[in-house]
Amino acid sequence: MASLSTSIAGVKLAPDAAAAVRELTDQVHAEFGDRVRAVHLYGARAAGPGDGGEADADLLVILDDKRHADELRILELSRTLLVKREVDLCATLVTPDEWAKLVDAGDPLARQVLGAREAPSADPAARLEAAAAVVKARAALDDGDALLSLGRAEGAASRFGAAGLMAARAALGTVLPSADRRRAEELFALHFARTGPLEASLVDDLRALRALRADADDAPFLSIALPTARDAGQRARRLVDAVEQHLTKSGFLG
Repeated sequence: MASLSTSIAGVKLAPDAAAAVRELTDQVHAEFGDRVRAVHLYGARAAGPGDGGEADADLLVILDDKRHADELRILELSRTLLVKREVDLCATLVTPDEWAKLVDAGDPLARQVLGAREAPSADPAARLEAAAAVVKARAALDDGDALLSLGRAEGAASRFGAAGLMAARAALGTVLPSADRRRAEELFALHFARTGPLEASLVDDLRALRALRADADDAPFLSIALPTARDAGQRARRLVDAVEQHLTKSGFLG
């Protein structure tokens, strides 16, 4: 089953609404595939059918290459669930660029979505996954330090690069299903550094670590200097620390 963003954990849903949200999310991923960047649940009525024109649940879908036909299809899927489950879902489609502009402008919708994402997660599986990813990132940092102490710059750089990637994936695992964790650098920028929870400079750290790791893995054809590897260690530790702090604040790490 496709998972929702962390915001689902911060919104209380009646059982029928929760089932409808899960079904619509599965349908969105099945319908649009790799074009789906994220599905955020950011608002809901706690129990009973909607009244006063309000939907039972509000979702934001970030979709690459959004088309008018996509909006019509989402509306059709929502209406089908209204008939099937008597749950009224309102799904809003935006492109990554549109989402970034909403965030930059402080749009009320963006603030509401980001506010929902701040809530602690109640999903034990998500907490375990985040904790395991951070442990692996910390282990990679330790490996890198040990290799650096032996003067093995290429091996250290590779492990520091792995630590940065694991940290980014730990963060992405709180907002995306596993199948959508490709293009980690781009997605990390979209979901975290460009939307406020983490500093934008961390994307530069992740980009540098990824490039250095690629160079290190090409050794012995390429040589990496020890100062470069030490800098990679500092970047990786900064990234892992920031992600760990964010996940702790968000309730994914206890």
